[in-house]
Amino acid sequence: MHVRRRIPHERYADAVVRELEDRATLFPDRVASTAYFGGGTPGLWAPHALGRVLGAIRRVYALGGDAEITVEVNPGEIDEDQLAALRALGVSRLSIGAQSFDDRGLRVLGRTHDAKAARTVVARARRAGFDNLSLDLIFGLPQQGRQAIDRELEALLSLEVEHLSVYNLTVEPRTAFAALVKARALELPDSERQAELYERVRDRLVDSGYTHHEISSFARPGRAARHNTLYWTQGEYLGVGSSASSLRIVEDGGRPAGERFSNHRSVDRYLAAPARKARTPRSDPRTADAERLDPDALEREALWLSLRLVAGLDRAAHVTRFGRDALLASDRWSGLCDDGLVEVDPTHIRLTPRGVLFADEVGARLV
Repeated sequence: MHVRRRIPHERYADAVVRELEDRATLFPDRVASTAYFGGGTPGLWAPHALGRVLGAIRRVYALGGDAEITVEVNPGEIDEDQLAALRALGVSRLSIGAQSFDDRGLRVLGRTHDAKAARTVVARARRAGFDNLSLDLIFGLPQQGRQAIDRELEALLSLEVEHLSVYNLTVEPRTAFAALVKARALELPDSERQAELYERVRDRLVDSGYTHHEISSFARPGRAARHNTLYWTQGEYLGVGSSASSLRIVEDGGRPAGERFSNHRSVDRYLAAPARKARTPRSDPRTADAERLDPDALEREALWLSLRLVAGLDRAAHVTRFGRDALLASDRWSGLCDDGLVEVDPTHIRLTPRGVLFADEVGARLV
């Protein structure tokens, strides 16, 4: 996260538009299917500046009129005029960082809005014409039990949004939150309670008509996030702006390989980088990190990403892409099946209900 007193709306838009144009040499003949404005508080960006960037995407990457265009917004930070302006620009979807509908929980999370603000932004978005809204919910808050999560779900479901992302609270090391937990000033639910809360959330959302399509994602029929699905299916993506990451699929000896690269995190350093049409990610001054994924590494990553989908890994599609059955791509499948974490049938490989609860372990063992 980068915090500034003043947002350089026009200068930042200038830099992003230049990058979009310059990076076209790395993604020739590509057509964009989605656009996602995230990574901080893009809802605070002046709509006309965001509109300039959208115009460049449409011009350089042929973003179509039916594309999914998402902007992240935070409750309490956007008004009706801004929402109407975003809708007029063609933004079709909002991702709203609600996190919790309990004021105490929001204070614990360090959020500056209250529960009322989340309900308010949903109502404003509807009045602005948005019919595709996503809300984030975090579970596993300190002392959170069944009654508390049920209250959260009641508030969440009452808003009738099209998509929900549900995440377990993660404590990052060397943070103030981690220090409070270590000092036992905050007591988080143990792993057994966290699993119970996840299953309670999942069952309630499915019973309420949402499709569970990815470990943390639920949607009304036909409203799964197209942009997020691109990640789980290991599609190419171009990230522009400070700290943005990209994935490019290239060929290596007749097999697909990958290049992942990311920009400088510092906004000032990103803005100061000279514009250049680079032939490779590493030769671009805006690039901070770049790594090559050889064909085997790309395939191993594809295994894990596909398993995040509730439907699992499509074995025929994997053969088409990588030239071999997914079961031949790793020697870990047998052990994962024996441990009750993965199940295999003639068409798919997927996580078991128990495997979903230990998804990170499965990913570590595969990758």
